Amino acid sequence: MPRTHDADDADREANGPPRGETGERARRHDELLTKIPPTDYHRGRFAGYDAGRRVRRGIVIFAAFGVLCSVCAYLWYVRHAEWARTHPFVLPAGTDLSRLTRTLVWNEGRGRFALDEEPPGVEKIVLPDRSLTLAEGSVRAQVVVYVEDGVTTEIEVLSGHVAQVMTDNRE
Repeated sequence: MPRTHDADDADREANGPPRGETGERARRHDELLTKIPPTDYHRGRFAGYDAGRRVRRGIVIFAAFGVLCSVCAYLWYVRHAEWARTHPFVLPAGTDLSRLTRTLVWNEGRGRFALDEEPPGVEKIVLPDRSLTLAEGSVRAQVVVYVEDGVTTEIEVLSGHVAQVMTDNRE
């Protein structure tokens, strides 16, 4: 059977104040609160929502910082990848390119070659019966050539534009 308020009072009177409390402090257990402390119990779930505000702000700031760093890293990668793609050869400082020959001679077999306007790239590919150079306005090109018995049997331009000049260099 549930205990009533009168039963609790009777126990308190019979047993005295709680252990360790005597005098003035023991009497204060029976007093009512005259001033209710400030609380937010009346706000219900909104109080819990407000209590998590700092954590939510931290998560949002962390996520925004992560997105900003990701965008910066992506832009840096795109810019540097573009530069690395357009400058495949990094020459040591002090390299003299004026003495460098930029002509490739191919006499037999299948080969894939690149022509490039900038040094140290190849400017001209000399085959037994023709020469390949970059077409006007083209910066780079890739070609596949197949030479059999001193005759070019196949030329496939993979990228860019190539100009052909027929020669009679066969021996």
